[in-house]
Amino acid sequence: MALTIAALTSCQKDNLEDAVLTETVHGEQGVAGTAGENGRDGEKGDTGEQGPQGEKGERGPQGEQGPQGEIGAAGANGADGEDGNANVRSFKFSLTSVASSHHTIEMPQLTTEVMENDVILTYLQFSRPLLLTYQLPATINVGLGGGRSLAADISASLWVGEITLSLKKPGELTSLMDSDIRAGDLKTLRVVIIKSTESTTGKTAEQNVRAELKSAGVNISNYDEVARYYGID
Repeated sequence: MALTIAALTSCQKDNLEDAVLTETVHGEQGVAGTAGENGRDGEKGDTGEQGPQGEKGERGPQGEQGPQGEIGAAGANGADGEDGNANVRSFKFSLTSVASSHHTIEMPQLTTEVMENDVILTYLQFSRPLLLTYQLPATINVGLGGGRSLAADISASLWVGEITLSLKKPGELTSLMDSDIRAGDLKTLRVVIIKSTESTTGKTAEQNVRAELKSAGVNISNYDEVARYYGID
């Protein structure tokens, strides 16, 4: 609360009879009131919708290629393979699905040059009962198990690019019935091609091969002995 006091004084100036001096006096400031409690927080608003995905940035430049690594130590040498025979080749054809008296096999290795100059040996192996193998042509009479047997003249006819296996009645030109041969009776046909030398071709080459095998004690009709002699599978 403010109190106003007025006082009268005389002045030496002629035109002023008296003057009024006004002074305002303030009372002491009251004690501050206690602060009120904070108001409650307002409820949380709903989450706004997700903004659209920004555009894909440009691909950065490819980094520099790192330095080449050191060369590793050399590995140990492998064991030497067995020496082969470059002049003798052996081919094996599966016959387990054959169920007929005639069967032709494509064989591009039978070129005109090979057929005119080299020696070609053919061997047929049966699946049962004892995996018997015969050099062709051959006349055979074998038991097939289950009370079945097979008697036949078997040959392998060579043509350029193919070989045909034929089974005929013994001593006849009539082929066996297809029903006489069941899938699984025959196992493999093996063909061995022995390259002739420059001085021996055709009949002469075959005679020389037979003479060489006989001299070495090798039975040419036994495929296993021929394979061991020439170092083939």
